[in-house]
Amino acid sequence: MGSTVRLVFIGVLLLLVPLGCDRSELAECQKQTAAQQKKIIELEEQIASLTQDPKAVYAAAVASGRAEKLVAFIEAFPQETELALSAQKVLKQMAAQQRDKEEALERVEKRKRTAAEAQRKAERDRKRAEAARAAQAEKTRGTAAGNGFYFRNVSFKRPTFGMTPIIGEMANHSGRDVQFATFTLSVYSPDGRLVATSPVIMQSFQSGSVKSFDTMVDTALKGDFTYKLAFENAF
Repeated sequence: MGSTVRLVFIGVLLLLVPLGCDRSELAECQKQTAAQQKKIIELEEQIASLTQDPKAVYAAAVASGRAEKLVAFIEAFPQETELALSAQKVLKQMAAQQRDKEEALERVEKRKRTAAEAQRKAERDRKRAEAARAAQAEKTRGTAAGNGFYFRNVSFKRPTFGMTPIIGEMANHSGRDVQFATFTLSVYSPDGRLVATSPVIMQSFQSGSVKSFDTMVDTALKGDFTYKLAFENAF
């Protein structure tokens, strides 16, 4: 009987160790619980060698940590009033522990979802801010020609001798000084057909500066047309 009492005591201790864990440290509690499984198996093997003594069966049920074993004990030994009441108390503790564990896990998952949503919102806000800055920069700097160069205030003069003079401004926001930069100005008809091109050359072009340019196309441009300036090369 002494060994039986000892097994009961060990079984109760095995059940109560996880209950003492800090709920904020579920991972550590889970490690402790996993480590106890080996001890529980060893305990159950010892109990299996005993007779169907109610205290031994009760100890095995408690040590297993499984509610169905405690329920089976209550059903098998209804006459053991004291042990049955203890089993019911342990069942309530196990149910409360399970609820606490589930609630703690739900809180962890909720924090993860909240953090993930906050991260997604921060990313959306960052992209919107970048888009707004880019739009403002585009408005201030002009139209992007590529590689950090922008053009603005482009004007097509009256054609002379079958040629159309063009003037405008180019801004260098590439972050580097260049000695020589070339661009291509392309003119398109309303239906998108390319009707003329002309090179635009900028020399001694410092970063952050704005310089005027002039060029001309060998076509007398009249009526509606569109154009674009595209970066070609710089050194």
